[in-house]
Amino acid sequence: MRQQMHYFVTSMEEYIMVEVIELSWSILRKKLQSINMFEELVSLHNDYLDVIMEKCFIAKSEKSGLLLTLNQMFGFVLKFHQLVKEFGPAIVTDYQAKIEVKSISASFAEYSLFLYKVVKKLAY
Repeated sequence: MRQQMHYFVTSMEEYIMVEVIELSWSILRKKLQSINMFEELVSLHNDYLDVIMEKCFIAKSEKSGLLLTLNQMFGFVLKFHQLVKEFGPAIVTDYQAKIEVKSISASFAEYSLFLYKVVKKLAY
């Protein structure tokens, strides 16, 4: 489960850094060359922020279910981190810790499958 969570977090980080921020910044820089008035700059900047928010799934839109899914998945990552921090190596032997890990693992897998299906639909 740790590897799946790590893959999820690093994939999201890479997507946001490369596909969202770098690409949006590049587009903004090109558009800045044609700005003549301050109002155009403000409008362009607001559009830039709107695009970033939408591509990061934090804009208010019909994709709010996706935002909830992502928040829940990051919540599972944080819960697992807290368990590892709290139990340390005993996480594999402590009965209560094993139950919690199993529950987090099952939920994370369920949400991962849902996210995969949503992203697959968005890609086509």
